[in-house]
Amino acid sequence: MTKKLTYLFTTFPVATETFLLRELRALRALGHCPEIYSMWGGKARFDGFEVKTFGWQGWIRGFIKLLKYSLTRPEVLRDWCQPLLTEAPNGPLNLGENLLGALFALSHVDEWQVSSQHRHLHAVWASAPAAAAELAARLIGTTYSFGAHAYDLFEHGGDALLERKAQGAQFVVTSSLQGQNALWQKGVSQSKVLFLRRGLCPLPTLLPLPDRRRPLQLLTVGRLVEKMGYDLMLPAFANALRCGLDSHLTIVGGGPLESFLRTEIVRLGLTDKVKLTGPLLLTKPAVIFSRAHVFLFTGKVAKSGDRAGFPNAVGEAMAFGLPVICTPVGAIPEVIKHTENGFIFNPEEFSQWLNRLQLEEDLYESVRTQARAWVEHHFDAIQNTQTLLTWFAGRTQEATEAKTSEGSG
Repeated sequence: MTKKLTYLFTTFPVATETFLLRELRALRALGHCPEIYSMWGGKARFDGFEVKTFGWQGWIRGFIKLLKYSLTRPEVLRDWCQPLLTEAPNGPLNLGENLLGALFALSHVDEWQVSSQHRHLHAVWASAPAAAAELAARLIGTTYSFGAHAYDLFEHGGDALLERKAQGAQFVVTSSLQGQNALWQKGVSQSKVLFLRRGLCPLPTLLPLPDRRRPLQLLTVGRLVEKMGYDLMLPAFANALRCGLDSHLTIVGGGPLESFLRTEIVRLGLTDKVKLTGPLLLTKPAVIFSRAHVFLFTGKVAKSGDRAGFPNAVGEAMAFGLPVICTPVGAIPEVIKHTENGFIFNPEEFSQWLNRLQLEEDLYESVRTQARAWVEHHFDAIQNTQTLLTWFAGRTQEATEAKTSEGSG
């Protein structure tokens, strides 16, 4: 692509957003090194990437520019702010994210204006990053696109300004058919929606078939939050042990439900069978997955409406060659075909399938082989990012030609 690519993150890096780091690695492998901005905290350098963080100087600069543009471009700010003032935002967090995005944009538009015709902003989320990109586009005319994947589509109804942001965007990328349908239902033009799976970069080496699976080592990776469904997992695991399964469960992740889970582990008599590790390093997935035999995901729709799409950890487990057992929530049914490349979780059959995976080598090998084949075909970050680059180039070129045509007219 000919335009400079600028990636806008709410926070970079985040342990649960490894798919975005892999996208950046894939861009680098394809010869592109985008600018990276982190709006809230983050690190100045990570994995070889330089990151421009938004410190207290940025906040001061943002408020100064707010005064400037209130005098010089009041109609733009008034039009941008009107929906936030006249319509109820989807919760205080979403309101705060959009205001953060606006302040961040104001802090940087003068810097970006110098190269606005040669810069494309890509916001990785529909919330704060897309708010910044949209306001910058209104003020200086730069092109932008954004991603919408999970909470920014579903939690409390999704981002309050998503439809308006999509109107000005060159395109919106989402990683599941569930997300694609949600965007269409919100009124986003079908021609603007890019359905593109996430991916791994590079694909890991397939783990060897384990010599023995006794005790059966179960693994789950994810934030300790309601939508991950640990309240479904622990009772089902306890029941499987009562049915004679020889197994241990490792839960990798941190979050607000840690205290609740520790209490549940004691209540269910699982103290010697379940290990909570807390969050582990982003850069050491092979160590985590090589110690497991089966991967579990028991996600559900949270009370807020939030739910996972297709979890990165499920795709990663499939890539390493672990059979996966997953609830049919979010984008899981788009990928997992029961008994072919994984298993659909059912509490009544959970113990049965774990026993069979422990004892039946042919079943274990067949499922993991087909899971790896799906990953190689659909979950390669290099291939998927190449498609994303094609959209960046094509859509920004269309926008440039349209502006040129308008100017000549």
